[in-house]
Amino acid sequence: MVRQRTLWTIVASGTVTGLLAHQTVSFERSADLYGTPATRQAAPWARTALETLPLRLLSRALGAVSRVYLPKATRRTLLSTYCACLPACQLDDIRDPLETFPTLAAFQQRQLKPSARPIDSKASLVAPCDGRLLSCGQVESGALLQPIKGIRLSMRALLDSTDERDPLVRGPIMVEVATTETLGLSRTRGSTELNSKTMSMKSNHTAIQPDTEAKALYYAVFHLPAGGYHRFHSPARWDIELRRHVVGQLLPGTPRILRRLGSLFTVNERVCLVGEWTDGFFGMVAVAAFGNGDIYLHFDEDLVTNCHEYPLNYRRDMTYRWPVRLQPGDEMGGFRQGSCIVLLFEAAAMVRDDSTSGHTGRDVGFLVQPGALVRTGEALFRAP
Repeated sequence: MVRQRTLWTIVASGTVTGLLAHQTVSFERSADLYGTPATRQAAPWARTALETLPLRLLSRALGAVSRVYLPKATRRTLLSTYCACLPACQLDDIRDPLETFPTLAAFQQRQLKPSARPIDSKASLVAPCDGRLLSCGQVESGALLQPIKGIRLSMRALLDSTDERDPLVRGPIMVEVATTETLGLSRTRGSTELNSKTMSMKSNHTAIQPDTEAKALYYAVFHLPAGGYHRFHSPARWDIELRRHVVGQLLPGTPRILRRLGSLFTVNERVCLVGEWTDGFFGMVAVAAFGNGDIYLHFDEDLVTNCHEYPLNYRRDMTYRWPVRLQPGDEMGGFRQGSCIVLLFEAAAMVRDDSTSGHTGRDVGFLVQPGALVRTGEALFRAP
């Protein structure tokens, strides 16, 4: 006979799981969720309650369910119904027939037709994923960015950088920003070893040249909706030098939840990739969320996320022996459930010139407005 306390625990966990699943797959119909500031934050007790739930365990359980074998005769019906419930799922772009996917997990990792996502060769940066651009702009004084309008986030917290000797605390992140319109950023390094390593890399990579012009630090935040294309690609030509895996929570990552929990980007499990591109510093952060929490990289087999062997707040760094060199559109890896991606990059400082850019109220470098739906390979940023 099941004890009463155990029964209540099962009922409570099931109810919370259902509510979280609803928030995870719910479709955001209102553009106001992206364009207006978050006026009301969740109470501290609400976040504490979410963090005390076994979300990592539940995510692994959902992952196991998604790997249940589907009989071939039922696959088309089941997967078509799944896509019908999620507007982000587009059957026309899928490369393989539905009958070839033995599990829901395999379908979530589907590949698209080669012509489905053309890469814009004229843009300096292209969109790394399919999803919605939550926010973009120039990093504010004090190294702060806004992943959701009205919410400020520290870059140090996002990268889990604790001190000045941290190898991820480099270049523009070390600089004390004095202004917010035009920023002159120094190209310093955190250690002599990194200096020599980077100079050696530049000497063998002629496309990356030192630049003494005034620089600014920019960011772009993307949300990958449930049911959508969950792979992510290289947004530019860049070299990855360092990888940091931060073990964290798996709170829901929908825009509605993000507006209530502004610190989710610094709490959830994430993988930080840092390196260089033509204009200097370049970073990319993949943030996991409730539902599965798995992030994988094609070039890094040692990366294992949402693993019970690692405690919360545990950090694992990897310095690649040789820089991982990528071209725009190169497939990097993916989520086994949709979440968020944050781009951080250094580029020439720009002033607003709405008369020539054709965009009102925006830095001329960004070609997409916050709140817009983007596809992998679409033009995102234009450097002068």
